[in-house]
Amino acid sequence: MTPSQWCLTVTAWLIGLGAVVFAYVVQLANAMKTTAPPLSGRDAAIAITPAILCTALLVAEYLVAQRVGNVGRAVAWNLPAICGAGIAILMVLVGWISARPASRRAATARFREAEERYNADLWQSNGQIKDYDLGVEHGIQTTFTTGDGNQQPGVD
Repeated sequence: MTPSQWCLTVTAWLIGLGAVVFAYVVQLANAMKTTAPPLSGRDAAIAITPAILCTALLVAEYLVAQRVGNVGRAVAWNLPAICGAGIAILMVLVGWISARPASRRAATARFREAEERYNADLWQSNGQIKDYDLGVEHGIQTTFTTGDGNQQPGVD
């Protein structure tokens, strides 16, 4: 292989394998959002950029190898870059079209609604004294002893 082919090969390796890591990090950052939305078009374009750059380098490598006459050797040496770019493209496409984040978002919404209903019921039963038109914003749920010796639940 010629020196220009070696330069293209090493660069393609670095960018191709880095594209997999970059796509993984972008998707990991997206998954760590509270509701894990589907990968947006903008984020998908950012994540796929290194893979596209690697593909362009591989095309240039193929053209040089075709001119020199060692296409088989160039393909063999560039298999890690080819696999890296392919895996990165598949990762981004699957993350972009996946319906799984939507189901996680729906489950999170259902959990939050149930939690809000529970908190509202708890507030209505324990957080207000209606006789005096008084409300408690923050407190500790406890049991009080009334003047006649009975115990009554409330918020301190």
